[in-house]
Amino acid sequence: MSIAVLMQNLPAQVSQEQANQLVISTREGSLAKVTFIRDQFFAGVEVNFTDEGVIALSDESLDFLATRVGREPSEESRAEMQLEARIIHAVYCEKLNQDSIPG
Repeated sequence: MSIAVLMQNLPAQVSQEQANQLVISTREGSLAKVTFIRDQFFAGVEVNFTDEGVIALSDESLDFLATRVGREPSEESRAEMQLEARIIHAVYCEKLNQDSIPG
């Protein structure tokens, strides 16, 4: 999924400004840095993809991610973690100059 599509379909719990800042800060990194961020972000989490190639993490995985970064698991933190996962993966794919595909 492209960054443009992600930005057009933000969950209600995430502001446009939050999403913009995450995209900007992630895009600033080199491929090596984005790869490291992606690997660390998804460590210990089962990553699934929809038929459309969109990352879909379970509520359990999203709660784990929220807890790992010091957030209380909630609907808001799950929405933020899901969006962050998708943005990190989309930027990673951009850096590889390919479409968002599993793997």
